[in-house]
Amino acid sequence: MRKFFIILLILLLSGSAVFYIGWISFQIGPNQYGVVFSKTNGWEPSVVRAGNFCWCWQKLIPTNVSMYIYEPSIQHSNLSIEQNLPSGEHYSQYMEGNPDFTYSIELSVEWNVDPELLPNLAAQREILPENLAELEESLESSVSQNIRTELTAMMRTAGQENTQPILSEIETNLAQKVSIAMREVNIQSIRINNMSFPDIELYEAGREIYQELLESRRAAIQQASTEIVFDDMMTERQLNALQTYGKVITDYPLLLDYFSLSVETGADPLGLNKLSNDGR
Repeated sequence: MRKFFIILLILLLSGSAVFYIGWISFQIGPNQYGVVFSKTNGWEPSVVRAGNFCWCWQKLIPTNVSMYIYEPSIQHSNLSIEQNLPSGEHYSQYMEGNPDFTYSIELSVEWNVDPELLPNLAAQREILPENLAELEESLESSVSQNIRTELTAMMRTAGQENTQPILSEIETNLAQKVSIAMREVNIQSIRINNMSFPDIELYEAGREIYQELLESRRAAIQQASTEIVFDDMMTERQLNALQTYGKVITDYPLLLDYFSLSVETGADPLGLNKLSNDGR
């Protein structure tokens, strides 16, 4: 009986040791994430989180497993954007007072590297914990650029559709669009701290004035082109007539004397002057 308890105790201790060796999630602290690499299996596709039980049998093999612990922090970015609505500077030139169609937005963004993509970043881009700060720094400029691009497109749409943008909708749509464009990033929040937007009705009036001006210029150019074509046709007709007259006079040189006499006397018994006028 005593031997049985000794064997049972040994089994329990061995099982506990095996369990403890393979239990890796206890090494993860708050706001930390683990990525496991083993010589037998390579990079594990799932991230290890604190509070979630994770047992790794590969760790039973000595020196087989390495776990990299990441601590992605919340990044804060502040942006100021000031731009004209599409063609606003052109519309303003033709309106009384030269109204300003510039919009300005000041916003703050909170974001972090998506923990779920840490295994992929480690496997494909060799981003280890010591490189995480460099990744966050490079992503910051990409986040800012994506926000500027998406915000410009949203303001352009607002100008084209003559709608006044709503702050809450801008914040929500920006977060969604940037998250889709940048899979490595989780947008925690986007807050617009200050925003000024031009009078959309005045902007629409300026667009109508500008379009009317373009139509007038287009009509004037078309009319001028028509007149040029007509003048060219008349010039060509006159040249053809002169060539014909020259050939006739070459063949009949006495006509020069006839025309000279007709000019001096005003007489045209053959009616040739009338024919020449009709040819013109």
